Amino acid sequence: MYHTLFEFFSDESNSRVIGNVADIVQTVGLVIPALVAAATYVSRSRKRASDEVLEFFSEWNSPERSVVRNEARQILRTYEARGTVFEELAQDETRWPKIIQFLNDLEFLSVFVLSEGTNSFRQQMAKRYLASTVISSWEAAQALIFRLRERYGTPTLFTEFERLAAAWR
Repeated sequence: MYHTLFEFFSDESNSRVIGNVADIVQTVGLVIPALVAAATYVSRSRKRASDEVLEFFSEWNSPERSVVRNEARQILRTYEARGTVFEELAQDETRWPKIIQFLNDLEFLSVFVLSEGTNSFRQQMAKRYLASTVISSWEAAQALIFRLRERYGTPTLFTEFERLAAAWR
């Protein structure tokens, strides 16, 4: 039994234990700030991702874009019902630009959503918000897209849109 701290610290076996404890405390002292920094980074990254998604969706849902998307889907359904998806539609100078804008918007959305990989925070939010829109838009535009790929020899045309619709089915 030690009567003073000096006796305790003077004992060689105790000084090794204290040295080991000091090393552990020092290591923990270095690890904890690193863990806090990592948690802060993850939190800020998730906040940035959330802000990006919300900004994208607010632009996506602007009244102008909503009107164009709805018109484009209706146009595609009308032409598809007639069986003249590509030939007649490509000649329609008022409707064709709306269709192209619609398809480009969906491709851009798909690239934005898929760019962080499956099950990313961005994809989870987008899927909850837009899955039915993406799937129904693909169903409406599929025949036209296949025809465009064939006509222009571009098999990669709107492939991200196709991939996203398939993933969300």
